[in-house]
Amino acid sequence: MSEFDSKKEEKVQKIYEGINFYVTRVEKPVTLIYELENLAFKTVNFMLDLRQSENLVSEVYGENLIFEVLLLPCSGRREICRLVLKDLGQKGSAKCKKTWKIENPTEEFINDYMEQHNSKLRSYLQIALELELDNDAASVKELTATCLQNNIHFLDAFFPPDDTSLYRTDSGEVKRNGPVATWRYAKYVLKSTA
Repeated sequence: MSEFDSKKEEKVQKIYEGINFYVTRVEKPVTLIYELENLAFKTVNFMLDLRQSENLVSEVYGENLIFEVLLLPCSGRREICRLVLKDLGQKGSAKCKKTWKIENPTEEFINDYMEQHNSKLRSYLQIALELELDNDAASVKELTATCLQNNIHFLDAFFPPDDTSLYRTDSGEVKRNGPVATWRYAKYVLKSTA
């Protein structure tokens, strides 16, 4: 068994429609992972206070067990912190207090969000015009045939095959904190395993 093979137990608490708080316990090594997910078009100011916990420390911040997070609308799931046992020979207990404030996004955020998505939409419309697709929605088969003919692969605008899909922070900065990902189309993966 490798160090990455371990039992996991995940608990979820719904805070608001589309906003969830997760606690995942990993057995080897004993680790508690706290995460917040925001799929709503709301801004979430979240504070997690774990100071009453016993024999647990933050992997990154040590004894500092107060965490504040600002999640922008529709920003997905974000890790808040990881706690590990301070003394491996002793049991630990986690006691957490959570507080949050959910607000509508600012007008500035809404304008930026709309401009970003309108820009993507305009680029997709330009591609459709270049492919000479009609306005009266082509069937899936016609669209697939046109894309194959022009060597155009499907691209999910909300989950593109690059580091922004896996490593974007709430501020928009891309920080890789995991293994290097290799992006492949399913047909290539299936060929290599056949």
